[in-house]
Amino acid sequence: MTPVKFLFCLLFLLITFLPSFSQTSPGDYYMVDGEKVMLNPSGNYQAVKMDADQISMDQVNAFSAKIDTSQIGQVEQSPLLAKYGIILIKLKKTISPQKVNSAMTQIKKMDNVKDENPVYSMDGIDQVLINEFAVQFKAEVTEADVSKILDQVKAEIVKKNEKIPNRYMIKFSGTAVREALQKTNELSSNPAVEFAEPNFIRIYPKRPKLQGSQNPSNQSVEPADTPNDPLYPNQWALNNTGSTGNADADIDAPEGWDLNTGSASIIIAIIDEGVDINHPDLQSKIVTPYDATDGDNDQFPNGWDGHGTSCAGIAAAITGNSIGVAGVARGCKILPVRIAYSNSDGGSWVTSNAIIEDGIRTAVDRGANVLSNSWGGGSASSLINSAVDYAISNNSTVVFAAGNNNGSVSYPANLSDTKTIISVSATNEWDQSKSPTSNDGENWWGTNFGPEVTVAAPGVHIYTTDISGSDGYAAGDYVTNFNGTSSATPIVAGVAALILSQNPGWTAAQVRTQLQNTADDLGTPGFDNRFGYGRVNVCNALGGACTYDGGDGDGGDGNGTCSSIGFGGGFGGSDSDQNYFNMFLLFSTFWLFLIYLLGRKIKQKYFA
Repeated sequence: MTPVKFLFCLLFLLITFLPSFSQTSPGDYYMVDGEKVMLNPSGNYQAVKMDADQISMDQVNAFSAKIDTSQIGQVEQSPLLAKYGIILIKLKKTISPQKVNSAMTQIKKMDNVKDENPVYSMDGIDQVLINEFAVQFKAEVTEADVSKILDQVKAEIVKKNEKIPNRYMIKFSGTAVREALQKTNELSSNPAVEFAEPNFIRIYPKRPKLQGSQNPSNQSVEPADTPNDPLYPNQWALNNTGSTGNADADIDAPEGWDLNTGSASIIIAIIDEGVDINHPDLQSKIVTPYDATDGDNDQFPNGWDGHGTSCAGIAAAITGNSIGVAGVARGCKILPVRIAYSNSDGGSWVTSNAIIEDGIRTAVDRGANVLSNSWGGGSASSLINSAVDYAISNNSTVVFAAGNNNGSVSYPANLSDTKTIISVSATNEWDQSKSPTSNDGENWWGTNFGPEVTVAAPGVHIYTTDISGSDGYAAGDYVTNFNGTSSATPIVAGVAALILSQNPGWTAAQVRTQLQNTADDLGTPGFDNRFGYGRVNVCNALGGACTYDGGDGDGGDGNGTCSSIGFGGGFGGSDSDQNYFNMFLLFSTFWLFLIYLLGRKIKQKYFA
């Protein structure tokens, strides 16, 4: 064999046998605002597409019984996945790509299995590609034009959006889902199309149970003169006397309440996983709930989904009723919007781009003045962006959690540099930026940070409402250590609601400017990436003159590793991107070393 022939054979073998993930291609992408969003294969999940468009949970259980879960991993299912005929397998952490490919080859031979759908991992969130794509045509495009354009790419209309002109949900029949993604990208470049993108199913890791003790009941402690809620003295974020951390490392809530306690005409939407509307500290505050996961008004959370109830209590719990906790905007109303759920205690939090968009838009349509969003992560979405734009255009103040991964600000909070939204980072009782090494002892997480942070707010050891009774985070009606930028976000939403209560004609831009200009400056003088413009101050925001005597605000050193927090703290953590890179590096090194050895033999045999 000549050297040239030998090298060609070697190249063929490398191309044929280099290990890869079977379900995804490194070149997968979609378009948002004219930019490519590259998609990274997930090392956490595999998605199996069954023959039927929809499947029952009995079919899911039957499938699970047929596969060797000890080898590949456990089936993790929800009604939303079943609606699209998808079965999700959560992979074992130690499984290799070769074993995944081998297992999936066998699974695809099973009865009633059609194919596998790609799963991607973006910013710690796993996203399942399904055969459903959103297309927004430009205003001047007629229905006849729409039909012609869709016929050209062999797409069919699943649903026309009756609320949004020229918005369609489409699918591609007889086409593999990755090919459907490519055709959607073709639609994105059509001059008649404003945007076209996948309706990803988003899988947010569920955070572990809150660490530390819980308050199993409405435990009485020495009450303050005002308010008379028995747990109020423990709410250091509202008024820090120095018994925890540094005195005045708080939002000056009681000083601010002397100026305004909130108006019942101002509504805070808690866009989350549902709120316990029967909770004694919330019941009279609730207006027009909505469940975007199924389109009705019954948004009551699953018994293990306590996150939304905790956020609601922080923002606007009933205050002065001699039970429980005090809320930041005690006089304002709460509009619960359910955009996600988990299917079991400790299970992943499941939603989709379209559900999130519907939840945000409906909150605005039902009169929400402030939108509190203690969630985030994953890749950018034109659907979600358009919902945020809709809220801003209707003068709603939009607040997003920056995230809990001790890294860069997550989507959608990172839109604050281009849109009039508020991105919130977290502080502790010492007015430090929350990090794995800050003084609070919660070394498993740190706030996200970056130039997109608008303001900061307390985010550790927060007393708030829990789902009543035995459900929620623990038995009892309250939780004592809610945390994350999830808890900081409803604090800021509450302060924004107080500003609007005092200034009902203000725009969202004016509210954001007021929060920035009146925050207590921490860390580096002026704006910085960890605190933004500072930790919010209710008294100053309402026109008071409150002096600050708090902590040094050094922000910690920001070092240390951060483990997964999950949605319960606002965000999930995932190692899939890093795992994929590590495997790529390992295999690349192996093959380069092999080529080096073969090259030496070739040199010795043919060129010596």
